[in-house]
Amino acid sequence: MELNDKDIFSKIRDKKSEINIIYKNKYVTAFKYIYTDDSINILIILNKKFVTLNDITEKEYVIYINNLFLAVTEINKHNNIDKNDYELILNINKNGCQEILYIHIHLLNKLKLIKIKIN
Repeated sequence: MELNDKDIFSKIRDKKSEINIIYKNKYVTAFKYIYTDDSINILIILNKKFVTLNDITEKEYVIYINNLFLAVTEINKHNNIDKNDYELILNINKNGCQEILYIHIHLLNKLKLIKIKIN
């Protein structure tokens, strides 16, 4: 599968979009998607584009997915949500409600995303 690097997440990753990046290392980038006084929705993307988990080799999985979850820990500490309840959402493919074909997770605090699928 040929991947298009002109999608919004690639632009954010490459700093070609004006967005508030709150965390970045060699493997992941995180930015505020929704952030109010009582709710947080931070998106964390991989710095290498993969459409789904099925596209990652075992070696890449160890590096990228570990860093994805390590980033959650760091972001939580720096945003004072590490001791609060939070939710992680990872949608896979169209039927799994993945809207942007680029692996990403939502880090949510006091905000629930509800999707209703109507056939």
